[in-house]
Formats: sequence, structure tokens, C-alpha cells
Amino acid sequence: MTQNKLLGLLQRHNSAEGWEISHVNTADREEQGYGILQKDTSNMYAWAVAFLQCAVFGKGFRNDFSKNHDNELLGLQELSKAEVEEIVRGRV
Repeated sequence: MTQNKLLGLLQRHNSAEGWEISHVNTADREEQGYGILQKDTSNMYAWAVAFLQCAVFGKGFRNDFSKNHDNELLGLQELSKAEVEEIVRGRV
């Protein structure tokens, strides 16, 4: 399940109107983070959030946990797409 797929489910069961969606390029955010860090190291919120966004959403950071997880060990069951859709439909 990606953020875009989840957004699509929300729009399907709620309304596709009124959403303001923006896409962010993680390479641009990384560059912004370094720019802020060079100017003001005390503004940790600004540069740290940019770097965290890169780590969470950027490619090459090993942030795809679809197969690399401990769900079974923790007793967590993977939900099917239909189950996720049912949860979304029941909440909106």
C-alpha cells in the first residue's frame, strides 16, 4: 500500500473534490535541508524534517519494508487490498 493508493481509496469513498495534492522531490528536499543547515544550524526543525523526508520517502534508503519486517514475530497479519479498502470505507 502506497500513500498514493491510500489517497485514491480516500477519494473514491469520500470525494475527489477539494483535495490539494502536492508532490515533493526528495532530491530537492535534501538540497533544501543542506541549504538551511549551512545557514542556520540551530534551526534543527527545518533541516531535520527535510532529511527525514528523504530517508522515509527517498529511493535508495532501504525504506521499503514490504518484505523486510517482523510482522509474523509480532503476530501482525498483513491486510489485503480489499480489507484496507473496507477500513477506509468504514472510516470516511
